[in-house]
Amino acid sequence: MQKKLFVYSAFIAIMMLSGCTLEPLDAYEGTPCPNVHRLITKIDYGLPNGTHVEVYCGSSSIDSHADGTCDDYITHDFIDDTVSHDAEGQMIFALNSGLCPKSYLCQDNGTCVKSLCNGFNANLDSDNANCGKCGYKCGNGTTCSNGVCIVADKSKVLCNGEFINPENDPRYCGAKGDCSDTNPTSMDYKGMVCEGATPLCSNGRCANACVGGQIVCDGRCVDPQTDMNFCGATGNCKDENVGEKCTDGRFCSGALCATSCQAGLFLCDNKCIDGATNPYYCGVTSDCTESNKGIQCEDTQVCISGKCEYNSCREPEILCSTIGGNRCINIQSDDADNCGTCGYKCAEHPVANATANGCANGVCQYTCINNTENVGSDNTVANIRCVDTSTDVNNCGGKGIKCETGKVCVDGDCVINSCANIEGMTLCSTVSGNQCLNVNSNDADNCGACGYKCTEHPVANAIANGCEKGVCQYKCNNNTDNVGSDNTAANIRCVDTSSEVNNCGGKGKKCESGQVCVNSKCVQNSCVEPLVLCSTTADNSCKDVKSSDADNCGACGYKCADHPVANAEATGCSAGVCQYKCTGNTKNVGENNTAASIRCVDTSTDVNNCGGKGKKCESGQVCVNSKCVQNSCIAPLVLCSTTAGNQCVDINETDENNCGACGYKCADHPVANAVSEKCIDGQCIYECKLGYANKGTGDTASEILCVDSAL
Repeated sequence: MQKKLFVYSAFIAIMMLSGCTLEPLDAYEGTPCPNVHRLITKIDYGLPNGTHVEVYCGSSSIDSHADGTCDDYITHDFIDDTVSHDAEGQMIFALNSGLCPKSYLCQDNGTCVKSLCNGFNANLDSDNANCGKCGYKCGNGTTCSNGVCIVADKSKVLCNGEFINPENDPRYCGAKGDCSDTNPTSMDYKGMVCEGATPLCSNGRCANACVGGQIVCDGRCVDPQTDMNFCGATGNCKDENVGEKCTDGRFCSGALCATSCQAGLFLCDNKCIDGATNPYYCGVTSDCTESNKGIQCEDTQVCISGKCEYNSCREPEILCSTIGGNRCINIQSDDADNCGTCGYKCAEHPVANATANGCANGVCQYTCINNTENVGSDNTVANIRCVDTSTDVNNCGGKGIKCETGKVCVDGDCVINSCANIEGMTLCSTVSGNQCLNVNSNDADNCGACGYKCTEHPVANAIANGCEKGVCQYKCNNNTDNVGSDNTAANIRCVDTSSEVNNCGGKGKKCESGQVCVNSKCVQNSCVEPLVLCSTTADNSCKDVKSSDADNCGACGYKCADHPVANAEATGCSAGVCQYKCTGNTKNVGENNTAASIRCVDTSTDVNNCGGKGKKCESGQVCVNSKCVQNSCIAPLVLCSTTAGNQCVDINETDENNCGACGYKCADHPVANAVSEKCIDGQCIYECKLGYANKGTGDTASEILCVDSAL
């Protein structure tokens, strides 16, 4: 068979661009070999009488040039030194380099050949039967890399001489065993080639998008929580979103390069592994050596709570552990609690300025909130990008509208940046007009961007706790603990460790299959699904936490009334999610009535929603009586409507009738079991009523939690 040179060149370019390591034959460090016209490459990695490939110029004299290159190449595949035309050569190197690859020798006739062991070609860098020297064999569980036997990664499969990851390699998606059989039911299945409408390989299946929390990096689906090359990657996984490559003995755990794995994970083969679910290291414990390394589940098994269980489910369903025991679940469907993988809840994986909006074909979907718009390509975690088009220079006033160099985006218009010569400063629109501000400092009202107020971007079960270097910081409230990796909106995760099965009694403490977490302890679930065993004042009882029970909404003991939202009150529970309604003179300018999305503001004074949702005042204007008017006051004073007419008022001091905003009266904004009679620094301060004690983190509306003193 004949192929044109550009075909091979394109093949090599594509492989390099995709990040594929053609190990270990990718380093051209050999002796110069003039007039190279043939290359013999052994591709079986270990069998002395195995397959190799010969590549040489075509028979026509015009094909060969003086510099050794060819216009036309011919490949012959050899098996036990017998020519076979049934297979295509898999790895072709150094066609035009003039150099032989590492561990190759240059013969006088211009041929690159491998070292000879017992009369057969052998690559001493990678041959498991001749590792480093002839006859030195790598034992079970090891493989030859750069001439040294190292521990083999159990999750890799040897396909055509290359160790690949069958979970995400689109060339061998779902491969196993010897990677030699085209029958999908075979134990040696060579996998599928993902192309056309399903070009990606995710969890061993060809798909049109990565499932669960995976994103596309370098053409492959990766988990940025654990991937060593793209640790912490986000969005399109390019430029500033590419994440970090963990080096110097560090590992990727919780999207951060660290010297140790986070709680509940174990270090195995330079990866942080969850032994409760990983089928290659099922049941791993301690140091992941010898008997602690867990076992590799058989092809017909899945790893459930650290044990290999027979997968009794039929495609496309797989066996998953749930609070009601093991169940067959279609993770490629619209199940938002098992989206793309068992137990992957979209609501527990936040995206900046977005809220989870369900699951589609195993991929979480999101909707932009906080007056932002999606300028990404779709609504998945990998591609959604919610920005404020009133300030974003790359999307000023709309998607793709870029400001010219030297201009900034103010109120959706590109204007000359008068702060350009002041280091660290950005031109921002304020109630006092355009001002130069440092958005990368600790300014909680302009945190990372003009007008970005941390308090206006809620995180479930958490409150804003200031701004650090342009990034909002949060702290958990409502008797929850942070089981995330840090205190930023992207990584904080506040859960009730008294009832959370994955963090029962503390971060990373997982209950076994069939158990639930009651009072911070894992106990057997005696209830029939969908009921869950909950601790009540009377005794443990079965509750449906996914129903409308406002005292057990989404989790045991989760009372909607005990989880306040600014300027709103709980109205009940729907499908396990607390519902709220705005109080006082405020209106909801958020996406829905859940705690994550509701945003109650006074549209008679709010400059971003003056007279209605999304109606923004221009720079230098304020909102008075639902109308945008020019601000005639000198900062920090703001023009407010009062009984005596429009007046200049300092809303950030102690004015109880204008506390933090014009007309905001603390007495008109009640908090459960508390009263407020004073304003400090523009925030209403509350005290618990007689007979109640404050179990919250402070005395503001978002911090105070007044419970019966007798409890």
